[in-house]
Amino acid sequence: RLHDLALQKEPHARIPTVRELCEWLHCSRSTLDDALYLLEQQNVIYRKHGSGIFVSPKLHRKTICILLDATQLSEAGTSPFWGMLWGLFAQEAQRRALVKNEYHSLHLVVHSPNTEQPLPEEVVTMIQAVRVHGFLAVSLNDRTRFALQAYPIPCVSLAVYSPYMVIIDEGALAELAVQRLVEQGCRKIGLWALGH
Repeated sequence: RLHDLALQKEPHARIPTVRELCEWLHCSRSTLDDALYLLEQQNVIYRKHGSGIFVSPKLHRKTICILLDATQLSEAGTSPFWGMLWGLFAQEAQRRALVKNEYHSLHLVVHSPNTEQPLPEEVVTMIQAVRVHGFLAVSLNDRTRFALQAYPIPCVSLAVYSPYMVIIDEGALAELAVQRLVEQGCRKIGLWALGH
């Protein structure tokens, strides 16, 4: 009910006092404090000591978590594409933070056979605190993708097969790359490709 109340108000709008909320919700101060703490963690409200309870400006912010298999950046012989893509994700995240009310967290997923949790601990914490609204999973292994699918959060995959995925037209991409290289004066082109 507090969440619904916050949704009806503008960012930074004052919410009724603790006493008024306890009367309205027919609950104790302790129960209300637990609910307010949870709503603060979820960026629904914020409290200012001595001033009151307010609607968080982050209430309507969407958090998209971008996960990339770290081996794509660290193993010898891997394509430089992944590092460039990671940089582009970071640039786009900064742009969207300024233009849209979005927040993007970028995480490298390090795979270890000894780890029971295939997702980074901070990502699991974000999921449990309901602070992530969607995932972009880039080149993740099956174990990690299946772990993501266990949560009721939308997930789109890039460079792997999943129910929702981005497919790259490699022919058109190669044509664009060659065209750009020729425009820059390149006369000899080498092609790197993963063998199948």
